[in-house]
This record gives sequence, C-alpha cells and structure tokens, in this order.
Amino acid sequence: MKAHVRQHALLMLGRVDNLSPIPDPPEPHIIEGYNVNKTDGPNSHRGQLRLDLIGPVRSPWNVRAAVCFRRNFNKSGLYHPWPSDLVEEAFLRHIETIRANYYQQIGRVSPDATSERRIRSARRSRVKTVSLLLSYTSAPRAHPTQQLICNRQYICNVVPDVSPFTAYVNRLADEGGMSGDETDPYGSQPIRGQRKFLVVRPGWRSQEVTKWLRVIDSLYATHRFSADGRASRGNWVRHRIDSGKVDSDRLPVGGLPENFYDPVWLRDLSQEERNDLDVQPGVNLNHSVEVLK
Repeated sequence: MKAHVRQHALLMLGRVDNLSPIPDPPEPHIIEGYNVNKTDGPNSHRGQLRLDLIGPVRSPWNVRAAVCFRRNFNKSGLYHPWPSDLVEEAFLRHIETIRANYYQQIGRVSPDATSERRIRSARRSRVKTVSLLLSYTSAPRAHPTQQLICNRQYICNVVPDVSPFTAYVNRLADEGGMSGDETDPYGSQPIRGQRKFLVVRPGWRSQEVTKWLRVIDSLYATHRFSADGRASRGNWVRHRIDSGKVDSDRLPVGGLPENFYDPVWLRDLSQEERNDLDVQPGVNLNHSVEVLK
C-alpha cells in the first residue's frame, strides 16, 4: 500500500516523478485561517493538493489533506480498496518524507540531515505498519489489540442481549476505532506476573462508548469460567485501567451514531468536516438488566 500512496501523492501534488519540484505550501495566513476557522482548506482536486510543510505533520490542514487524499485514492479505482484509516495514516506518514525533501529543496537542511530523517521515518513507518496490519489479521496468536477485538466479537455472537451491537463492534474493529493500550510502568501488580495496561481512548470517541465496551469486556471475563468455576484455557484477560489519556491523532470512523463521538470534539468540527463524517442519529447503548447483573 505504501508504494501506491507514494505514487498517488505524486498525482495529487501535480508532480511527474520524485525528481519533480515539490509545490510550495500555501501562505502561512491561509493555513492558519483554516486551522482556526476550518474554512478554505486543502483543494481535493488531483494536481492541486497543497500541504502544510512548515508546521506539524499532523496539523489540522494536513489531517484534512489526508481526508481529501483518501477520497481521491479510493475513487480512482487504481488500487486495492484499503480501509480509510490505513490510507489516511499512510499518507500522513508520507508527508514526513515530502516535508524532509522540501526542506532540502529550499536549502533548510543538509542532504545528510535529510537522509538521517528519512531513515528514522522509515523505521517508524515499519513499526506502525506492522502494528496496524496485525490489527487486521486473525492469526492463532493474535496481537493483544486483535485479541481484545476477538473477545468482544465473541461475546456479541454468544450473548443474545449483546448481539444487536455486533455491527457497531465490527465497525470500530475494522476501521481503527478501538482504544489502544500503554504499559503502566509505575502501577502496582494486582496479580503476580500480570502487568497493568492504561487505556488510551481515541480523542474523537465518546466516554459513553468506552463504558459500553467495558461492560462487554467484563462479560467476556465472566464467560471464561465454566459451571464448576474453572477458567478456560488461554491467556488471561488483560488488566486494563482507565488512564484519562486520549490519542488526538487517531482518525475518526465515519458514519457512526452521534453518541459514538465525543460531544466537545464534534462541536469543534466545521460544517464541512461534519458532513464528511456522515454522523448518524444517536442510538441506545444501554445494556440490558440481565447483562448488567
């Protein structure tokens, strides 16, 4: 996919090949105006996309540019239909390379510094790519994030009162909407040999969804025990605790009910961004009395 993203980035920027000049970014006041007011943002037409190459890679301008890129990428019919969040994340990572090359083009850094930056970027890219792809595989020894997803999908299949939520769980799983984990380096060890993990919520996702998923996780832990009180075989459920941390760089999953989105985050969107998100009417995420017993 990375090769296709690089190829399509050339088209979107109006470049013939990697030796072609990188277009200058918009004037700073134009970028700043969009970052503040969310108006007059990146042009989504092929050959006319311009990037913020002076500010942060994940500036509001570039995040919006990634959405424009992904739409054109998927509509072109030239490539495999990758999930939206993977395409946008790959493009945002590629901006690091474009920006490094642009700095070299205007003489802001030496070629040696650019080469070192490219090497560091490639290393980070490989790590992130492996992590993302692991979340889309169902290997017997699944990545911890994938294992958590499988646990939630299992409960949706075996508990009738939870089965109506299956589509939402699958959407979050397939498009990168689940929380991530960080190891707690200072936390106590409640069970010998078991580490604690801090839950890092996507910044766009509501606390209501986090609490709703936590009930599903508790159900899975309960279903690990048989009638005689013995736990089933396999690794034990991760000890996950709320950290209050959010990942503001996570790209949102579109087309979800309104109460899946953090209300403050949603309120700060421009009307254009909200239209792109395709927010649906809210749904009831309350679990049944039977489930909550």
